[in-house]
Amino acid sequence: MSDLIARIKIPLFDEQLDNVTEAIRFGHLAIGPHLQLLKRQLSRLFSKQHVVLTANGFSALFVALKSATQHPWKWNVLTSPASTCFAITNAIKAAGHSTCYDDMDMASASLARPTRGGRSRIAVVPDHFGAIAPACVKWKSRDGLLIEDAAQSFISRSHLKTAADIIVLSFFPTKLINGIDGGAILTNDATFYARAKDLCSYSDQRKASDSPRYNLRMNNISAAFALGTLSHLGEIAQAMNASFHALSEVLFKRGIKHLEMRRNEVPSRLLVFAEDAKQKKRWTHKLLTAGVPGCSELIFVCPQNQIPKYPKARQLVETTFSIPLHPALSHADMAKIKSAIERL
Repeated sequence: MSDLIARIKIPLFDEQLDNVTEAIRFGHLAIGPHLQLLKRQLSRLFSKQHVVLTANGFSALFVALKSATQHPWKWNVLTSPASTCFAITNAIKAAGHSTCYDDMDMASASLARPTRGGRSRIAVVPDHFGAIAPACVKWKSRDGLLIEDAAQSFISRSHLKTAADIIVLSFFPTKLINGIDGGAILTNDATFYARAKDLCSYSDQRKASDSPRYNLRMNNISAAFALGTLSHLGEIAQAMNASFHALSEVLFKRGIKHLEMRRNEVPSRLLVFAEDAKQKKRWTHKLLTAGVPGCSELIFVCPQNQIPKYPKARQLVETTFSIPLHPALSHADMAKIKSAIERL
């Protein structure tokens, strides 16, 4: 077996180290100026007035869900894709709610349309692999409340507007915009923001309250590191686009389907579609022997007995896999991946 190309390789920038070193030197570890700087930058990038910074992406989802379902909305059944990250379903459960699952869109690997009627008036819609979910674009206020999980599509979402009431982000290293860890909630709703801000931390609490508050805020060190990453946002986007389009060309020539990016979308993964599970197994084995790991990305989050209800989600789970795509791919890496694809 050839030496494996890294499935994910996280870039390190001088600005990340400089910011963290400065924060340590001045004792700005948990609290410091980088938190406000990051809030301002995120507000500008996503055109949202209010930003709450959290300890991680899960915390952002949890606080958003707790805030959304206590004011002004009171429904406790939330819509989610049948296949996504368990962070979403676990956050829904942790916030005291239940999930109504929906089938998925093959072109975006997420939800294609708003779910109207039934018990659910809140949807948590993820933008998978850099692609913006069509439901986030088509959503109308009459459909209820939309929480858009853009953890996997930070750059795409910063380029494109959607109808989301609330955006949730993650700064976990594998999400490209590395903050060591951390999360964010963005909204234009001042009432929701006030609720989320209070829920996230009790550092400014001065009197007793019937409602619990949590210790889920981001540390200044994470904000400092994230700002260093954001200073290279354009460079990261350019590298991801260049590698994606070069590999897409080879896939097209071989007649192999993959998740395509639309205008202004920037991929975070390159998702390949096999015809069936057997072909997926053959292809991933061939790629692995050539030193190119092919990895399953999607898993079911719905109960096993509900899987037959979601045929498109099942097809996505059983037939798709990713091949390496990250900003640090070298010319030699690219040549190796192209050669491996051509031999499928």
